[in-house]
Amino acid sequence: MLTAECSRKVNRMDHQDQFSPVPDQVQPSGHRQADVPAAGVRSETPTPNLLWGILIQPVHTLTYLRDHPQRTWLAPVILAILLVVAQALVIVPVANQAATEGLEEQLAQMPAEERARIEERMGRGTNLPLLAGTALISGLIGLWVRWLFRAGAIHLFSLGLGGRNRFNQVFSMVVWTWMPLLMRSLLQTLNIAFSGTLPTHRGLAAYLAALGQPLPTGAHYALLSQVQLDLFALWNLMLLASGVLIVTELSRAKALLVTVGYWVLATALSLIPVLVGQLFLSRFPTLGGAGG
Repeated sequence: MLTAECSRKVNRMDHQDQFSPVPDQVQPSGHRQADVPAAGVRSETPTPNLLWGILIQPVHTLTYLRDHPQRTWLAPVILAILLVVAQALVIVPVANQAATEGLEEQLAQMPAEERARIEERMGRGTNLPLLAGTALISGLIGLWVRWLFRAGAIHLFSLGLGGRNRFNQVFSMVVWTWMPLLMRSLLQTLNIAFSGTLPTHRGLAAYLAALGQPLPTGAHYALLSQVQLDLFALWNLMLLASGVLIVTELSRAKALLVTVGYWVLATALSLIPVLVGQLFLSRFPTLGGAGG
């Protein structure tokens, strides 16, 4: 009898173990096993976290973007487009007002008949929507040209040094690391909107003016104005170097060489129109006086 009773209890326990749900196991950390996500399930980082992370945790964010190629560069592109629209709406009216005031100063020194003809033309008004639309289209085209040129140059430089990268990877990295330059453009646009005036100087010439240093004239001033090497540009180059290192899997030295080489190339290309213009004016000096 005792043996039969024990046998029935054992059979009931086996039946419960087979069909009853297994209770959650408590881990040493105090969390139940059911709270731990299953292996292979990856939680995606929200887009706002990526936009913020590219500024404060660039290495971690760029590594995440490299390992998650499905995360597109749509978010920074939308921000850039909105900023170009804001620039067109803010800068065009301010620039038109400054041009009108400058023209009025010139008209005050002209003969009465000539001044009357020009004022009659001015009375027809300026088509601000057309100017804003033109500025918007040119701004968007210029933005995409700079993105494609930067991505193409870095892609080719990296491949030449033994990098293992694809163009779509490099292009995505270039767009995401553009965030510091977007911040600079936003601050400049806000400054113009609240002050109602355009910046007097650009590039390194603006820093020399802010420090109270004498500014050069002629070609030297034009060259300084074209060199964009402010704090935001340096921040962008640091992010770019980190992105090159992560995407191309090059060594630190080669990644830095690619970044510096691109900056030198881009700066040299931006100086070519200034140098050509100064060379042309040196050959035909009377044209320079005609514009003044």
